[in-house]
Amino acid sequence: MPKKLTCQEALLKVQKRLPEITGIVESTYTNTQNFVTFIDRDYGEFEGVVSHLIYKGSGHPTRVAKNRRDKTITPMGVIKNRISKSHGDLVTLKEGTFVSINSIATFIDKDFGEWDATVKSVAKGSRHPSRHLKSKTFDLDTVNRKIFEAHGDVVKLKESSYTKAGALATFIDKDFGEWECTAILVYRGHGHPHRADLAHRTSLEKINERLLKVHKGMVSIVESSYVMVARKAIFIDAELGQFECLVNSVLKGVSHPGRQIEKSEKTCLSRYGAKNASQVPELALKGARKLNERFLKTHWETGEELVCQASWEARVVDYLNSLKVKFIWQPTAFPMPDGQTYRPDFFDSDRKVWVEIKGLIRPKFVIKWDWFLTQFPNAELWDKKKLKELGIL
Repeated sequence: MPKKLTCQEALLKVQKRLPEITGIVESTYTNTQNFVTFIDRDYGEFEGVVSHLIYKGSGHPTRVAKNRRDKTITPMGVIKNRISKSHGDLVTLKEGTFVSINSIATFIDKDFGEWDATVKSVAKGSRHPSRHLKSKTFDLDTVNRKIFEAHGDVVKLKESSYTKAGALATFIDKDFGEWECTAILVYRGHGHPHRADLAHRTSLEKINERLLKVHKGMVSIVESSYVMVARKAIFIDAELGQFECLVNSVLKGVSHPGRQIEKSEKTCLSRYGAKNASQVPELALKGARKLNERFLKTHWETGEELVCQASWEARVVDYLNSLKVKFIWQPTAFPMPDGQTYRPDFFDSDRKVWVEIKGLIRPKFVIKWDWFLTQFPNAELWDKKKLKELGIL
């Protein structure tokens, strides 16, 4: 087993490798494998392991970083030669700002003045931003020539809007008018957005052929409203009139909203004997249960499982159960004259009153509620204010 070194013996071995270490804080020393507090001549105290300092030469972190940096510093003469090779006498380095090749320094462009950049990038050819922009900016004659080569006399540049090739400018299409774009994109072939749509859109002839095939002559398109298949257009249903929809959707079978409702009602009527699934208690309960399984309650008297569609409804059921109120939860859906249905939340058997629990009141609900009041004038709306009065909220 190797001999355990005393604190002084350990210090001598460390100093043999790292002369800048002037001492060890003895109270921190236990053995050569644990952390000890050392004292560096220039940077003060730091923690380290004796064996690491002896065998690996690890010292104060700041000294280690400085030594590493000093090893990688490219001599000033080499830097100047590289800058001169890339820029000639146009660019000089402000020597007092130089630290290393990877750090930022200040440079002087003989025409545009000072700017800051990394030494490496300037040595590789990076220039003053203003000089870079100047080299990239075409004069108006060049830009107009390039636009004419790409578009002929169809597109022209509004010259007062031009600053540089990469900035937005205003262009004029002889058929579609003005639009904004960069000169670079325009002389590479980009044109007015409407012209692009026209170039790539499906022809009206093909649109009409597909409409005839899908809708059997029942749907036609208002041709002046057509732009392309990915945008909306106006269609006319032979029986139900005008409607607006994405062209692509209509080509895939979508028809007038009224026809869609009619189809849905026929399907529901043939399957369940009612125009709307909400008119079938079993289906309504099943749908509500799937959406709101966390709001299942039990009727205090009948033991029936009650599905609540919101937390307020659940609180109301708890309130009715606690007071042993005789009530029937969502027993029926009332058909409205316009074909819709309305299902109130519960019927208070003791008071013979229908009650609706409502938080956010939307326009569609107002229409239904106003109609329901004409049928049951004593119906009650339990909104937030009413629920607070009852102590439910």
